[in-house]
Amino acid sequence: MNQEYPPLEILRKICQNKQTGHLQIQTNSVRWNIYLVEGKIQYAQHNLQSIETVKNYLIHLQIPFANTIGSDLRNLSKPFLLLATVKELVEQNQINREQKNILLNKLTEDAIESFICLPEGQTKWEVNNNLSLMGAPKIFDDDGIEGTQIIDSLKEKISQWQKLKPFISSPHQRPSCPNISLLSTKVSGGSLTPSVLQKLVKTMTGESLRNISFLLKQDDFKLAQVLYPYIKHRIIILDPPKSPLDKLPLIPSVSNLSSLRVRNVRGNYFTEKAENISSSVKSTIVSSTKTVNTVKNNLPVSSTIKPSPSIGSKTHKIICIDDSQVMLDTIKDYLGSENYDTLTVANPMQCLPSLFASKPDLILLDLSMPNINGNRLCQILRSSPTFKQVPIIIVSGNINMLTQEKIEAIGANDFLSKPFTKEELLVIVNKYLL
Repeated sequence: MNQEYPPLEILRKICQNKQTGHLQIQTNSVRWNIYLVEGKIQYAQHNLQSIETVKNYLIHLQIPFANTIGSDLRNLSKPFLLLATVKELVEQNQINREQKNILLNKLTEDAIESFICLPEGQTKWEVNNNLSLMGAPKIFDDDGIEGTQIIDSLKEKISQWQKLKPFISSPHQRPSCPNISLLSTKVSGGSLTPSVLQKLVKTMTGESLRNISFLLKQDDFKLAQVLYPYIKHRIIILDPPKSPLDKLPLIPSVSNLSSLRVRNVRGNYFTEKAENISSSVKSTIVSSTKTVNTVKNNLPVSSTIKPSPSIGSKTHKIICIDDSQVMLDTIKDYLGSENYDTLTVANPMQCLPSLFASKPDLILLDLSMPNINGNRLCQILRSSPTFKQVPIIIVSGNINMLTQEKIEAIGANDFLSKPFTKEELLVIVNKYLL
C-alpha cells in the first residue's frame, strides 16, 4: 500500500483490525514510523525527534541523568536512535524498568500527537514487519499501548489546545516578553501577579512552551492556558518553533474542532463543538487532578474554602520545600496574602538543622529534587518526634506515579497536583490548619 490517504484513518483501521506491522507516513519534511503488534502501538517516532527530546522528557518525568547520554550514538540510523538512547540509560542504571516504560510511552505519545495534527501524507504499510525483525534494540516488556485508546486520548488533548487558537498554534512556539514594563498591566483573564509573571518571564530564554513547562514541572497545556490572556494582549509574544520542529504540523484551526471525535468514559463517540475562545479559556490554571479528598467530595473548590486566619489569631507557620524558585515564590505569594507565615526552602540538605528548629504547623513538599528524593526526605522528617504530628502535603506534577497508598506509605497526609490555583492551595492548607 503506497498512496495518498488520510493518515489517521488508516492508523485507526489498523488498530481496530488488530494488525501487526510497520506504518510509515511521509510529508515533504517529516517522516513518522509507527510499529504495531496486534493493533497495539508498540512504539512511534518521527525523524525530528532527537536525543534532546529524550533529555527533555527525563526532565519532565523528574528523572536525573548524565548530560553525556547518547554521545556515542549520534551516528546511529534515525529510526532507532531514541531506542538505543533509552537502552543506554537502562544499562547505565540511570533509569529503572518502570521509568523506562513510562519514558518509551511518552516518546510514543509525542510522535503520535503531531501525527494526529497531520491533514494528509503518503502512507506505506508493511504487514508483519515489526521492531524485532528490523533490528531494533530489545527493550520492550509488553506489546504496547491500545492504539484506539492513545488516538482518542491525544485527540481530546488537541481539542483543548484548539480552544487557544488562533493565538497559540503549537506547544513548540517560543514565548518572550520584549517589553517587561508591560508586565504590570492588568489584562482581562490574567491570573498571575506581576512578581510571579516576572519570574516566569525569566525562564523564557528561547525555549518552547513545552520545554518551559518541563523545567517548571507543569503541564504544557496548563502553562499555555495561563499565558493565553497575556499572549492575546501582546504582552507575551510567541515566536515560531525552533528549527527543525517548525516543520511539524500546527494544531488544526478552531473551525475544524467539530471534526475531531473522541471517546467518552462509556466508550461511545461524541463530537465536541467549537466554543468561543474568550469564554472557554479559564483565567487561571485549573489542576487536572484535585487533592484526593477534594476529588472524592466532587465539590467546587469555592464551596470548600474555609476562612483564612484573621489578623489577631494565631499565625500558622508553613514550610514549602521545592527546587523550583518560581514555585516557591508562587506559594509564598498565595499564602502570604492570607496571613500565613511561609518559609521557603530550595535545598533542604543544606538547611536540615534549620528545618528541625523551625517547628512548622504544616509542610508542603515537592517529590523530585536534586540531592535528595522527596520520598526519602518525608521519611526522615517523620522519623523525628518534631514532625510526627505535622501535616505533610506532597506537591507534584507527576500525578501518574502517586496513589493514596503510596502517599500514606511515605508518611504524607495528602497530595496537591501541580499546577494549582490559589483557591486549591488554600483548600488543602486550611483543611489541616483550621
